[in-house]
Amino acid sequence: MMYIDNWDQIKASFIAYWQRENHERPLLWITAPKPEFHQGGTPVPEKISDRYLDTGYLLRSARERFNATYYGGEAFPLFCPNLGTDLIAANLGCSLTLKEDTVWADHPLKNWDDAGRFVMDKTNNWWQKMLEITKAAAADARGDYFVGITDLHPGADTLAALRGPENLALDLYDCPELIKQKLDEVLVIYQTMFD
Repeated sequence: MMYIDNWDQIKASFIAYWQRENHERPLLWITAPKPEFHQGGTPVPEKISDRYLDTGYLLRSARERFNATYYGGEAFPLFCPNLGTDLIAANLGCSLTLKEDTVWADHPLKNWDDAGRFVMDKTNNWWQKMLEITKAAAADARGDYFVGITDLHPGADTLAALRGPENLALDLYDCPELIKQKLDEVLVIYQTMFD
């Protein structure tokens, strides 16, 4: 692996952990900036949306970060594409607002009568962008780093993004059976996205 020289040892530690045989110590994920490397060679896009959506920038930035990072313990270079925690809600019609260091959901669902049945929209722009970034990272990695999955928040987090947390809190009291049904529908979408 390009950014670490002890992958075989790290891999063996993880295998021992999952076989419940790591009795010497727990796994440790330690990272720190390398003093001899400086980030900043990859120009940050002026438009905030490009900082989330420009696939080329994301991959160049990740490689720069990997070069500038010391990996200790069982840490290894990992790129997880991310459009915020509300990707499932975005797939259900929630707009995302990309901010400098966070992503906000707009809570579009004003009442449950307008909801219909939740089903995954595989043509959704946000989902298609996440697939594009993930596939590009997998092609770019070439064994130099790992590519993880995006941050998926199913369950009540998705419903809160759609309804707003204060409305969902009232819904739990006013229509608990409907909320359970919607949670089941969200779970199916989550499983599809995860796969």
